[in-house]
Amino acid sequence: GFKKQLYRIWFELYARRGSSRPDSSGFEHVFVGETRDRRTVIGFHNWIQLYLQEKLGHIDYKGYTVDANSPQPDENKHILALQFSWKNGIKPKGSIFIGVSPEFEFA
Repeated sequence: GFKKQLYRIWFELYARRGSSRPDSSGFEHVFVGETRDRRTVIGFHNWIQLYLQEKLGHIDYKGYTVDANSPQPDENKHILALQFSWKNGIKPKGSIFIGVSPEFEFA
């Protein structure tokens, strides 16, 4: 049923690229963030987690990029492409929905 599918998508462990053992989940990837080889940040797509980690001083925000067709930020845009470092790793390019609810991201 629906609950089993939801669990499978978000919480069932799977092996990340280059690994043979299940050590990650969709929830961890999107809402918590992960590192690969302790150098590269992968996942970490939740704006609330970004805010909380930055508030604690764990994020070094490097900047954002905007759409080439619209060089200025726009209050109607809710997706941000950004760069930051976290846990001694770098997120060279990532995207985050800004201002959306966790329920929206689960959907």
